[in-house]
Formats: sequence, structure tokens, C-alpha cells
Amino acid sequence: MTAPIRSLRLLPRSKTELDRLSGNKGEIFYDSTSNSLRIFNGSITGGTLLNASVSVKTTPPDNPTQGSLWFNSDTGAFYIYYQDGSSNQWVAPIVPAGLLGSGGSGSGTVLSGLSGKLAYYPTNGTAVNDLTEVSWGSNALNITGAVTTTGQKSRVRFHWDTLTSLQSEVDATTYQGMIAYAADSARPYFAHNGSWVALAKQSEVQSSSSFGTISVSGQSNVVADQTNDILTLVAGSGISITTDTNSDTITITSTVNPSSYVTSSSLTSTLSSYATTASVTTSLASYATTSSLTTGLSSKEPSITVGTTSQYWRGDKSWQTLDATAVGLGNVTNESKATMFTDPTFTGTVSGVTATHVGLGNVTDESKATMFSSPTFTGDVSLDVIKSGAGGISVSVGTYSPAHLTIDNSNFTVRWVDLTIDGSQGGGNLVFSGGGSIQGVGSGTPSQRGLGFKSGNNTTMLSLTTVSGAQFSVPVVVSQTIETLSTKTGATGTVAHDFNTGTIWYHTSIAANFTANFTNMPTTSADRTFVHTLLLVQGSTAYIPNAVQIAGSAQTIKWLGSSAPSGNANKVDIVSFTLIYTGSTWTVLGSLSTYG
Repeated sequence: MTAPIRSLRLLPRSKTELDRLSGNKGEIFYDSTSNSLRIFNGSITGGTLLNASVSVKTTPPDNPTQGSLWFNSDTGAFYIYYQDGSSNQWVAPIVPAGLLGSGGSGSGTVLSGLSGKLAYYPTNGTAVNDLTEVSWGSNALNITGAVTTTGQKSRVRFHWDTLTSLQSEVDATTYQGMIAYAADSARPYFAHNGSWVALAKQSEVQSSSSFGTISVSGQSNVVADQTNDILTLVAGSGISITTDTNSDTITITSTVNPSSYVTSSSLTSTLSSYATTASVTTSLASYATTSSLTTGLSSKEPSITVGTTSQYWRGDKSWQTLDATAVGLGNVTNESKATMFTDPTFTGTVSGVTATHVGLGNVTDESKATMFSSPTFTGDVSLDVIKSGAGGISVSVGTYSPAHLTIDNSNFTVRWVDLTIDGSQGGGNLVFSGGGSIQGVGSGTPSQRGLGFKSGNNTTMLSLTTVSGAQFSVPVVVSQTIETLSTKTGATGTVAHDFNTGTIWYHTSIAANFTANFTNMPTTSADRTFVHTLLLVQGSTAYIPNAVQIAGSAQTIKWLGSSAPSGNANKVDIVSFTLIYTGSTWTVLGSLSTYG
């Protein structure tokens, strides 16, 4: 009888050496580094640990080998160290469900879940949880979110037996863009704007031709030979065809320059042949459908021969000499412009000539005696009278027999003359009944130009009164001026100050601060300034015009010193308002000064 083996001594090997060793099938080695036994099968590098010791800690053990066991005391997960020949990792083993017990969060390897949900591993280990986005119910897999697949030959069936069931079971608004197939109509549909829209079948698309027949007058018809026949557009001479795939348009453009035909000798030669021969009548007659065209051409206008610069084309279709007789002035003498209007001479019998013919359309019909002693002008009159030295247009009056120069319309211009209205004998008026202007001009310096009015004695005044004011475009020298003073009493509230009445206002017995409303201010011309002066006789309580209106429209006062002044009791305050008009905007400047 053979004695039993009481001891077996294995030569120790280092972990580094054993990790590289595949060994032979059945070999056992002692790992001197980890104090463990390893068994080898000839194919697994590093062999398999024979001892069943488990490392229990929150982090993996150091220097693991093939088959090392580790229980994570923090998560409750169980791992085996596995070497697959190309990599080493800790792997959570799959345990049959019957061996896991009742489970529960943290106490087993299965987390709590809901019926119908699919389970997954939320982290490496044995803990399993359910997917909230994926569930199974009513024989359908329900997925919330997108499905991404990269594999080829994927098969997804979108089939409904009837269109009615598709419309009742699937909301086209919720599933916008979904594609489905209804078997009863053998047609695909897609969901759009809350409705299931039918897609065309292939047979329907192919049976429709892109075009049928294209007819051109005088040419053979172009007929589509098949459903996908192509119509080709070809550019002829002088034509270019371009396409735009973005806008799906075809542009046909002429490449001919018309000027090339106008200047070419061939066109000139062709036209001249018709102009110089009778062939044009024959050619045009050949195109006429009636005899009226031929008849019309036979009575066409003759060619106009070339005339001279001293001729005109008369109504009888002939050239005639252009002279005074031709325009109805045969009896008017040829005299200078200077004597034509001061002492005109007429020869023969004058008839058929109106004032308009001789440039006197705006001169009234009056005798020569009164025409120059007291002329009356209507309309727009311009006198270009040039005279050196003293003189010009002079309207003088005799004793108690006034003479008048009257202008009845809008424009009367006298240039380079001396205009004198002499009223020394008791009269003499220059009257503008419809507006107008007097401009003092001259060839000298501005100080030598001007407009003068003469009054015969020192006890009378010259009054210049117009509707819209007098405008002087040259310096005006005035020896004395007298301005109109308008009075106001008991001012309070809004007080009107009419520009037509004056611009200097004398206020007494003022009852309260008031608004000065300046009315009838001229606005026909822009870039004008106006000054209103208010003399305020103050009582024991002083008041001022603290607001301004122009034609009832409130304005902002820009006071001198940038702040509104106060009145002075028992004094005379003078408030001055400068109104500046620029065509659409008024600017009001105000100042106050005190006297007494």
C-alpha cells in the first residue's frame, strides 16, 4: 500500500512572471506576491486563482490578477477581475434572477421598477433600473424621444388596414411628419397641419406628361411622344436663351443691336429704293386686303422742299417770306424802341392789329393824351427805361389838379430810372391796388442807391400803406419816424395783440399775469423777424405777460438771462418780444427793462 502524500512543496513565482505565463493544462503555481495559488489551462494568460478570498472595500484592490474578487462596500456591487487577452478590467457577473432574492434599492442588485418598463444598467455593476423613455404595452413598444439607427437593412413597418383606422388612431397634429400606409386605398400618407395627406402613386406620376401638344401658327405641332418626353428650346439667330435653376425661369433675349441696321449701307440702300421709285406703292398695295390702301397712297402729301431762314411754311403748303406784313404789322413803321412808346408814328390805315400784337396787351384802352399824363396799367408791366442824368418817369401836379400813377395788378417794375411823385402843389399819389414793389437800384455804391419820397411842406407826412407791407432791398434813410401806439386796459387771461393794428402796446390797470396772443402775423415769406414792445404801467402789484401765443398757438419764451423776470411795482416795465419766423417754426426771445 502506497503511503499518502502528506505535503507538497510548490516553487514560488512572482506575480509579474505568472501574469505573463499561460502554462500547461493542469499546472499549479504559487504566487509569492499575493500568497495565492494559480491554476493554468494552457490558454488563459495569468491562470486562475484557486483561493476564494474576496476583497471588501470601496475601491478596487491593488495588484489584481485573473479571477480576483472585489465587493464594493459602498454600492453593493460585486466584480471579478477578467483578462481577455487584450485588456484587463473589473466585470460585474450576471446572476440568475432566482438567486437574487427580493431585491430593493441598495440591498440587492435589482432596483425598484414599473410594470411594462424595460430595464437597463444605469452604472457598471449589478444594479438594474427601468427606462422612463421606453415601455411595452398594448402590443406596442413606446419610445419617448428620437430613435437613431446606423445599421443597414433596417425594417420598420408603417401599416394600417384602413385609412379610417389610421385617422382615428393616430393624431396627425401630434405626429406631424409621420408617414403611414393604408392598405384599403393602397396609398401612402403623411401627417401635415392636422391632416393625413395622400401621396401620389408611381403610376399616377408617370401617366402624366410634362407637356402634350405645343402649337405654333404656320408650323408643325410638337407632340409629346411619351410621358417623360423632353421639350428642347433652341435659340435662333439674334436670340439667346438662359435658364435659372433657382427660380425655375427661362429668359429669352434678343442679341441684335438695332443701331447696326440703321447705320448699315444695306438698309439705307433698301429704303432709298422705295423713296425714289414708284415701287413702294406696288409693294404696299400687294399687302393691302382692300383697295383703300392703294387709294390712300395715291393722295399722299408731296415732299417738302428746302426753304430759307427768312421764310415760313404757309397753310397753302408753300414757302412765303416772313416780314411785317405776314404777321399783320405792315402799317407799323420801323422805328426805335425808345420812340415807339413815347411818340409812335403810324402810316396808312391800321386795322386788324391789337394791342397784344405790338406788346401792349396789358395797357388799357385810353387816349394818347391821358396815356402818358396819368397812365393806368393792368396785369404785369415792366418798363425798361434807361436815361442818364436827372429825369426818368416824373408825375407832377398843377395847382389843385392832382395827377396819379396807378398800378392795378401784382407786378410793376421800373429799373434804372428816377421815379418822382411830387406833391408840392397839394396832391400826387403812387397807388398799388393789387400789391407790387418799388426797388431802388443804381449803378453806384449801395450808399448812393435809394428810393425817395418828396412832400411839399413840413406840415404834411408821406404815408406808405400796403396790404402786406413794404419791402426795401436797399438802405433806407429816414430823418424822423412816428409809430402807432395801441392801448390795452385791465389785461388778464389771454389778450390779443393784432399785428395789423401795430406793434407797440401801452398797458394800464393790469389785473393779473396774462398771455400775449399775437394775431395776424405775416407768414407768406420765411426768414423774417418781428418785434412787439409792451409798455406796462405797474400798480402796487406788478404783473407781466408770462406766456406768448402766435395765432392761438402756445410758444416757448427764451428770456434774456435764461430765466423769467418779475415785474416792478409802481414802475414802468417795458417787455420786448422778438418773433423769429423761419418758414415753419417760430422762435420767441423776451426781455424786460424797468423805468421810473
